[in-house]
Amino acid sequence: MKGIIKGLITVTKHMFRKPVTVQYPEEPIPWHTKRFRGRVILNLDSCIGCTLCAQICPNHADHMVHYEYENGKNWRKIYPAVDIGVCTYCGLCQEICPTGSIRLSNEFELAHFDRDMDYLPDRLSRTETELKYHD
Repeated sequence: MKGIIKGLITVTKHMFRKPVTVQYPEEPIPWHTKRFRGRVILNLDSCIGCTLCAQICPNHADHMVHYEYENGKNWRKIYPAVDIGVCTYCGLCQEICPTGSIRLSNEFELAHFDRDMDYLPDRLSRTETELKYHD
């Protein structure tokens, strides 16, 4: 009987609270923590092509590709590309990058109709909203 009374007290306490449900697509989610790891972003101007991000990737989602972009620091013209279908967003590439050119942003809305999950340097250098309106 004691358990039933405790349950009824808990139910009556929660009955008068404001609901916490968010209607997600219509209402944006109000929380963004500082440590949230979302989509991989690449700054092409500061990348030196050191291949450290590709070497430390535990599941080989990060790999280097040849990309024609005029950058005085990257004389080999190799830049990272990320297969986001395999990426676990662990953040190791961000931690090991000596120039800070590859980082994980706060973007989490990555759903789109394009099935190409291999993000080449030109797609990594733009945000997801820029890609949505550009393509």
